[in-house]
Amino acid sequence: EGVIAHRNFPATLHARNNEKDNLHAENEDLRMMISNDAKLLQTLSSSCDQANALFVSMDQLLQEKDQALHDMENFVQMNDMANKSMVDKTRKRYSDQVFLLQEKLRESIEQKKGM
Repeated sequence: EGVIAHRNFPATLHARNNEKDNLHAENEDLRMMISNDAKLLQTLSSSCDQANALFVSMDQLLQEKDQALHDMENFVQMNDMANKSMVDKTRKRYSDQVFLLQEKLRESIEQKKGM
């Protein structure tokens, strides 16, 4: 039995060497996969950072747009108030002028009646 085990020793050694080579190749494949995954994660992280920066920029633009809309609403409201004031002043001035003209017309009619 010892002789048989001794005869099989080279085959067992060869099988173990093949297994060791296979494990080494598998380890190298796993290292490559891990390296590729690490590069992919780095790329994804960079993309996420870029997307986050874009979102921050978009948020800032939206805030600026909201402020511009608010400013425009204030301007329109102030412009409406100024226009109303001008219309009121113009209406009063013309009303006063019409009143004066009516008074002059009455005086003129009364003077003509008195003649």
